[in-house]
Amino acid sequence: AVVSDQAESLERELSETISARDKAEALVSRLREELKLAESRSLDFLKQIEKQTLDREAALQDAKNKQRAAENALSHILRAQHSQSQSNSMASSKISRAAASVW
Repeated sequence: AVVSDQAESLERELSETISARDKAEALVSRLREELKLAESRSLDFLKQIEKQTLDREAALQDAKNKQRAAENALSHILRAQHSQSQSNSMASSKISRAAASVW
């Protein structure tokens, strides 16, 4: 009877150990799936950040190009105004000389 009780006790412990192992394996499996999902989400997030960074860099480059074009246009306008001012000054001087010669 003592041997039989010990055998039953060992069978119970073995059954509980097997059950605990099965639960642990199921938990490990679930954790692996959650880890895969988290890794996938992390990669998606990193790809999104990379795309946003590239988009912002492109927008910045576009803004720099537009600024450069505006600066060039302004420089052209200022040169044209200076040239026009010189032409007006020369014309005024000629008119003054012509008027002086008339008097």
